[in-house]
Amino acid sequence: MDELRRAASEIYAVPPEEFVRTRDVVSNRLDAVGNAEAARRVRALVKPVRAAWALNVLTRRMPERVAQLVDLGQALREAHEQRDAAGLRELTGRRRTLVPSVVRELRALCSELGPDLSAATCTQVEETLKGALADESIEAAVLSGLLLRPLGAGGTSVTDLREATAIPGATGEPPAAHRPGSPLVVVPDAEKSPRASAASAQDRRAAAAEVLAAQRRVERLNSAAQRTQQALAAEQSAARRLRAEADELHRRALALEHDADRADRHSRRADRVHAEAVRSLEQAHEALEEARRAQAALE
Repeated sequence: MDELRRAASEIYAVPPEEFVRTRDVVSNRLDAVGNAEAARRVRALVKPVRAAWALNVLTRRMPERVAQLVDLGQALREAHEQRDAAGLRELTGRRRTLVPSVVRELRALCSELGPDLSAATCTQVEETLKGALADESIEAAVLSGLLLRPLGAGGTSVTDLREATAIPGATGEPPAAHRPGSPLVVVPDAEKSPRASAASAQDRRAAAAEVLAAQRRVERLNSAAQRTQQALAAEQSAARRLRAEADELHRRALALEHDADRADRHSRRADRVHAEAVRSLEQAHEALEEARRAQAALE
């Protein structure tokens, strides 16, 4: 099982477009070392849908956000068990902020690794994260990094959970040891609690982790903005070249004009993508500055 788990972890780390090739490479490698049974089980592994792949990327590539989600889910479940209405209201508000933010960051990261996630796929990712916040079993399945399909926020049976992962019943653990980044650190009143200084230190670590997460998002979005800028320049250059050829070659004017129009459409699309990336980058810079101001306020 350990050999199969290691193989599955390698295979489900790649985009769906590379799944079959990677699965063949891994199964052939296992055959070559005489592990025929593991090779057979690897060849039977099923390609994940794009939403499940994105959630597997989240588990592997965004540990700070995974830690925040795990901490928030634990707090929500505890508040629900204790029937803490005030706590539930506060935590639900944090969920409405954190989950969409994680989905946006994950979408930007996935666009660097493969095709952009559609709006429908992002909705499936968001619903699965909400389900994980409410249900420890769904959380464990997401943390496995071996999801085959998304899971809804409610009504998920034990059978659904077992069949939702590449290895039936596979689970995972939260990021180990110190898990920075949680927004749920509560700083008690200094006059009421002798642990105020320790809580304050925790809060500073949380703020520092927020700065780190924001910096990483800025870096990812800056990289995406540069790529879209290059794509925009290439499309604009192609449009100019095609127009010049249309002027010079009258007998091919109709065909070249068609190509120029298509290049213009690509240029406008690239312009829109670039503008969106720039807006996201500006928002990320604002988030970074807010995180820095929060950190400075705590120091």
